[in-house]
This record gives sequence, C-alpha cells and structure tokens, in this order.
Amino acid sequence: MGDPQTYVEELLDALNDKLDDFDFGGSLFHDRHSDEFGGCFSEGVPFGGSYSSKQSDFAQFFNKAIFGGGGDGPEDPLSAIPYIGKTQFDKLEGDQIRIFLIITDAQAKCHGLDTLNALDELPGSTENEDPESSVTCDPTKWFPTLEQLSSAIDKYQIVPVTLAAGDEMAEWWRDFYSKQLGLSESAGEFNVLTIENSADSIAQGVIDSVNTVSCTVVSTSSTVAPTPTTGGTTGGTTGGTT
Repeated sequence: MGDPQTYVEELLDALNDKLDDFDFGGSLFHDRHSDEFGGCFSEGVPFGGSYSSKQSDFAQFFNKAIFGGGGDGPEDPLSAIPYIGKTQFDKLEGDQIRIFLIITDAQAKCHGLDTLNALDELPGSTENEDPESSVTCDPTKWFPTLEQLSSAIDKYQIVPVTLAAGDEMAEWWRDFYSKQLGLSESAGEFNVLTIENSADSIAQGVIDSVNTVSCTVVSTSSTVAPTPTTGGTTGGTTGGTT
C-alpha cells in the first residue's frame, strides 16, 4: 500500500477528478478483538462539507490508524451497513443512488454464516436488537443477521458495492449478495468488481461500479438518472474508504 496518507489522497483525488458532484464519507471498520488496531470501529468523516478539507482530514485520520502485515488487518464491513444507513444515508434527500462501498480481501461476517470463528460470538451471546444506533464490538452480541442487513438495505435504499481483491473473493461476495440477501445484480441492486490493491485500480473500480449501477438503474426506470452518492467502509487491506 505504501504511505497510507498519500495513498488515500491519490485515491480521493482520482475520484474527485472523474466523478461529477463527488462527495464521500468514510470510516474504518476492523473486527472484534482488534484493540491492537485501534478498536473495531473508527469514525472518519461524514457526507457534506468542503472536499479539500475532508480529503485532508480523512487522509490524516487514516494515516493515524494502526495496521499490521503491511496494511492488512481484521475486517468487518457488514456491521457498518445499518449504522451508516441511519446516520448518513437517511439524511439525504432526492433521488441519489446511495452506494455503500466495501473494499476488501476478506469474506463477510454475519450471524449464521460459517465465516465466523469461535471468538466472534461467545456462547450465550444474544441478538443486537438495535444495530442502527451503534457498531458493537461486544462478542456477547451477535453480528448483524441477514434480516437486519436486508431491512437496512431496503429501508435506506442502499446499493452495496464490493471491490474485492481477486476473482475468487469477488465470486464469494457475488454469491453472498444474490443467494443470502436475495439481491439482483442485473437489476442494479448490488455490484461486485475485482480489483488490484492500488489507488489507481480502486479508483477505476469505484468509477466502473458507479457507472454500472447508474446505467442499470436508468435502464430499468423511466426517470432521469439519479445522482450517485457514495459512503463506505474498508478493512485493513486497502485502507481507503469512499
């Protein structure tokens, strides 16, 4: 990944140059038992405000994050969906396409999936009944359920997009969205692309996914194309959130 601050600045500048009316919000969602990485959730910057100041603020925020293994670390992107839906996307008005972007090289974690390990949810753990209010790092609480994720995606009109490192990981995410959450890629309800771990590759992946989702929405609707709005999360691999 190289220098984290430069990496994020180059990624955001590439998107700002190529996307009209570009806005972004970004946070880091690690995983439970990630104290050495600064905790499981670090809130970065919200939607709105000046691009130049946010770009600098987020790059500095990201540069202070602690990573292991050359930038790779634990990842839990799905726990962010209900929370970001309520705190960020619910504030938006109009017909924006509300893209929730995940950049990762890992499988998702969700209650009931076999991707969980023994320490993720301790014996006797109970459902997190309000995943929209906060991101819990408590292993005595479940990860979001499929029903909670589906509800948030529907309620806040979220289009999840995953940029995955490698074809095998991309296929896993595609199966997850279609088979577990019942979403349709052909209808523009989600998008998955394969990327390399570089600022240029990720920036192009974001642009391609925005174009794909926007064009699909237009082709299945009689209305004018909505404006894409992007929020998102990453794990430790890329370290950038758009």
